Amino acid sequence: MKRNHYGCTVDSEKPVVGVVTNHQPEFLMEDISSNGINIDLGEYLSHCESDEDREAVHETWESETIIVGFKEWDFKTHFSNPDMTTEDVMQFLTEFQPWAIVIGDKIFVPDEAWEYQAVVGEVYTQVLKSKFVQRASLCFPSYPGQADLGTPGDFLAYTLPGVVWGNRMEWRILNTTKNAEACAHREEELESLADMIITVDKVLEETGKMPDSAFRSLNDDKECLFREWARKNYILGGEIKGVWHPAIRDECEKMNAEVH
Repeated sequence: MKRNHYGCTVDSEKPVVGVVTNHQPEFLMEDISSNGINIDLGEYLSHCESDEDREAVHETWESETIIVGFKEWDFKTHFSNPDMTTEDVMQFLTEFQPWAIVIGDKIFVPDEAWEYQAVVGEVYTQVLKSKFVQRASLCFPSYPGQADLGTPGDFLAYTLPGVVWGNRMEWRILNTTKNAEACAHREEELESLADMIITVDKVLEETGKMPDSAFRSLNDDKECLFREWARKNYILGGEIKGVWHPAIRDECEKMNAEVH
């Protein structure tokens, strides 16, 4: 499913940036205080001339933007060309480090050792990239093309690990990014399965109901796939055709029984 969300085209099966208020995850603030990099403060401190000035800033600093899951990257150690310009570096980042954050003369890139990368403001956290995804609704206009991790919905969004959500996981079902891609492939399998069932239906329609022994046996994964097809395609109260696999017929009967 695709949707235009305030000027951004969003595909429900491709993870987008997830947005959450800072107080919702149980252990987000602890993770931030232990592992976050205060880039506003860091940039200011880089211009302080003495340790006394730096200590004074730490005591009074209020405005902050914190990044989590990033590390400072010294691009000079990666390039031997002394004549490389700032524009050259930015072009390199665009192509090879699209999630890089540039603050003054400092560059921060995703630390692959971390499970997620996020930018934390005073009220909201944006999960830019993660090894975990969840389903969520799209955000309010201030965050076009992004999803609200606090509201259930149909769109895949990068989310925080379960250990950060803590006891506030609630309705969320976290999945790995890799498994999310597998889920999209699973949907394609379901569509292929639907075509197969329709084809068999037409070919065997004149033979009447087939005995269960005539159908192939299914492993647990395939049976789940067949039952999932029934849940998605069968219309309650409709005909349960004899040419359908027994697992599909059984699931259809269960669906009808559930409404009585």
